Amino acid sequence: MKIFKRIISAILVGCMLFSLCACHGKDEVALTIEGTNITSALYLNALVDCDSEAKQRVDEEVAASKTEETEDTEETDYYSKTLDGLSFVDYVKEKTIERCKEFVFFQKLVDEGTIKLTDEEVNEAENSAATYWSSYGYAYLYNVNGVSFETYKKAFTYTYYSNKYFNHLYAEGGEKEVPKKDIKDYMLDNYTLAHALSANYEENATDEQKAALKTKLEGYAKRIKDGEEFEKIYIEHNEIKAEEHKHEETKDGPKLQHAIVLADKNSESSSANADFDEVYDMKVGETKIIENEAKTGLTFYVKLDINSDAYYLKQLTDEILYGLKKDEFQKSITEKTKAYKVETNNFAINRFDVEDIDYSVLESAYAAQQQYQ
Repeated sequence: MKIFKRIISAILVGCMLFSLCACHGKDEVALTIEGTNITSALYLNALVDCDSEAKQRVDEEVAASKTEETEDTEETDYYSKTLDGLSFVDYVKEKTIERCKEFVFFQKLVDEGTIKLTDEEVNEAENSAATYWSSYGYAYLYNVNGVSFETYKKAFTYTYYSNKYFNHLYAEGGEKEVPKKDIKDYMLDNYTLAHALSANYEENATDEQKAALKTKLEGYAKRIKDGEEFEKIYIEHNEIKAEEHKHEETKDGPKLQHAIVLADKNSESSSANADFDEVYDMKVGETKIIENEAKTGLTFYVKLDINSDAYYLKQLTDEILYGLKKDEFQKSITEKTKAYKVETNNFAINRFDVEDIDYSVLESAYAAQQQYQ
């Protein structure tokens, strides 16, 4: 979980003609905030991040307003949009300054000893940054816009500082520790547990073939009702040799190896699932077959009790805390940094125009992500 997400969206369709990587000194001071210098390179990293996030927000708003009649309209003109009462460009610039203030805020917390990353966390941050940079294709976007890996890694590490401070406030033993009951109640309201088996229709499947697939899954439902173990059906469905299907039991692992967590489809959870509402409303032990949104296949579900295994509450606690406190946390950071004194090196800042951020390599970045996944 990252408090400040680094977003590269595959649906950012603008291909600008210029690049921000024209001559600039990476160690040149772009901003001085509360006496702390922000280099041009770090400012530029924040600018690219905030522009990507703003474009994704516009994409989401446009998608929400589309109907079947307007779905195939021309590409979005981002620079004609307004966000929070500001022009798109001014909004991105304002968010970039706010992001840089956050860098300073978290650095001050580190310097004063309020938060500190362990050696393991430092290594994790560096390794994660390297993975996103190389395997997820982030190098394409940042390099073409003049941001080096070292700068990206530095900015990425601030997300770990952010997480650390978040836990300093809200985790067990924190200054504003969230009661365990609130965490558990949130889990029971926003997550559910199930066994699931998915099966895709054949290409250009007929109605008869689709019906046959459903009949097959209905057979699974009858077998579950008759008391057969899901494990046996799982092995059969996935065409696994029973003698080769062995589980390595772990002390801290889940009791049911094949159970999956489904989260509210509107949540930011990595387990968000389009079938959440239907599965959540099922009774424990009940089965259901649901066609996926793309209508390319079916999923067979067996509802389980997420409250029956303490493993899930433990695994989901960080994500639940984020769901409960993310808005309060962000608001508090914004309030604490609002009055920060900002001195601007206009000579440096004015060379970085929002309109000149280069997304022409976005397709390559997205292809790298798909290959890695």
